Amino acid sequence: MRLLGVLSGELERRRLVGWGLGLGLMGAGFATGLVGGGGRAQGPRQVRESGARGSGARGSGARGLGGRGRGGRGAPGRVALWAADRAGHGVYGLDVDGAVLQRVEVHAPMEVRAAPGSGCFIHSALEGRRAGRSRWVEWTGSRLQGIPQLPGEPAEDGILRVRADCGGEGAWVLRAATGSCRIERWTPGGAGRNAWAKEMGRTLPFEARALAPTGHGAWVAGYRSPLAVLIDGEGDLCREVELVGADGVEDALAIPEGMGGGVWLAACGALVRLDRRGRRWPGQGGFAHLVSLAAGGAALAVSRPRAAAPPRRAFR
Repeated sequence: MRLLGVLSGELERRRLVGWGLGLGLMGAGFATGLVGGGGRAQGPRQVRESGARGSGARGSGARGLGGRGRGGRGAPGRVALWAADRAGHGVYGLDVDGAVLQRVEVHAPMEVRAAPGSGCFIHSALEGRRAGRSRWVEWTGSRLQGIPQLPGEPAEDGILRVRADCGGEGAWVLRAATGSCRIERWTPGGAGRNAWAKEMGRTLPFEARALAPTGHGAWVAGYRSPLAVLIDGEGDLCREVELVGADGVEDALAIPEGMGGGVWLAACGALVRLDRRGRRWPGQGGFAHLVSLAAGGAALAVSRPRAAAPPRRAFR
């Protein structure tokens, strides 16, 4: 097993964006607008990458936050997270309360990752399917531009996700198991120089793809089960939340403590927000199929810097 290479590769991938992790797959989801504190997201618009552009979106909601034409003056600096809507052919920039500030038209976005500045990196399926041709582009906050291919998620030893923890001192691993999944926490310091040691491993009674480390552990949400749990570094269950109305979650992203803490969940047709105690806050509905979340510039600005990645080395 070459887990060190996988862990180090993921941490190197994080360093590409300077601060945070970019976070990417199926489910039936919420009815349109079931969860909504901000304005409703725009409906799907199928376009080609060559004609992709940024646009404003309604985002008034209870707190009066919203987009102004083409994102609004100053809107890029307020984006707390990016959400990729694969079936809706768009990537949305939202504030911490879930109000839509920007919409970037991209054909079938499969993944979005954090990028320095006001934009994000986007992986688009040119043929509308994962097995077909794809390309990476960068949304700079005002335009799209092509970029080189970025590394994909690790796929060896049953690994589904690898995410560095908030302190940059270790990593969380989500590993596939029949009808379930296993969450593990690894830290540097195993046998051999720069090796990693497994500190904790726990089997969860559901399949999962969504993993979001926080300062208090890591949130994991069911891929086809309406359930989210918070696991601490010792493997103990701290929170268990039933996601009423959801059929499953594709991705998760921790909310920085400077923005109140908690987690965002991409639950197909809606963005769900939980606070650090697992209580549900107003989110955002009206999406076609959310598949990926990533931190925006406003979130990166209040997040702790991450430690440099260790060198890539085989782990035995």
